[in-house]
Amino acid sequence: MALLLLAGSADETMFADKYQALISNTLQDNDQTEVKVLPGISHMGIVVNPDVRPAIKQWLDSL
Repeated sequence: MALLLLAGSADETMFADKYQALISNTLQDNDQTEVKVLPGISHMGIVVNPDVRPAIKQWLDSL
């Protein structure tokens, strides 16, 4: 299963720097999982900031 987890480094509600370890330790088949922390993006910014789109497109193109 391919999975993209996007988070912002300026997320004020979550610990974005902890996601990679969580995914690596939790998902057995994590070789198709990508965790990307985008610099300067806030919690809601991950949803509304257009700077997030290139990361999504790059991931979709890689499938």
